[in-house]
Amino acid sequence: MSAEKRTTLSKVIPILAQLQECLCEMCDSNTLAQELGTQMQKRFGLLQASFPLAASTFLDPRFKQLSFTDEDALEKAEGRLTSMLFAEFVADPKDNPTTSTSTQEVEDESGEPPRKETLWGNFDKKVDTLLTCTPRASTGPHLEMRRYVESQQLRREEDPLTWWKINEPLFPKLATIAKKFLCITATSVSSERLFSKPGELISERRSSLKDSTVDMILFLNKNDKKPSATL
Repeated sequence: MSAEKRTTLSKVIPILAQLQECLCEMCDSNTLAQELGTQMQKRFGLLQASFPLAASTFLDPRFKQLSFTDEDALEKAEGRLTSMLFAEFVADPKDNPTTSTSTQEVEDESGEPPRKETLWGNFDKKVDTLLTCTPRASTGPHLEMRRYVESQQLRREEDPLTWWKINEPLFPKLATIAKKFLCITATSVSSERLFSKPGELISERRSSLKDSTVDMILFLNKNDKKPSATL
């Protein structure tokens, strides 16, 4: 979930959905899986109702509507995004998308790697099924949204930011909205040590310090009252 060059927030809902699905498959014979599934539902059951999370997932062409298990949350998120899309058209009506029946695909120069059974196995099968669908032509706010939903699903291994860069002429308004959500990080940045007191004191060179020593250094540093400079 930690990355600097790829979007991360949009993966939260899909990862949790895949974890729940894997746990459900093991529930019949595994009491631990049952308990984990119950606790995950208690802790993350309302996560899809978070608009930033839902919007980023919906606007990620790898996931769109595919990972939502809460239909009500999906409907509300899509409704709010459509309202935002209308606002974009009102603010700049001249830049309407042209009619098109397909989107450009992100080229995969390395070819499709062989699939392995992983956490994403069931999700990848759903994407393979959707890739055979052909989108309908459309224009306008509602129709631009529908055209995006019906556009060819991006494979999970590909980069959604590259997809949006290539297809921005087809979805100019929706691309503007997508940029606002796909830039949000799901976790703290990897360079967090630059902005935190522990990071200033604990570096790779000092990674062998004992926990008790680290606690003492942090305590002393926090409570060190330096005398004010006198003229």
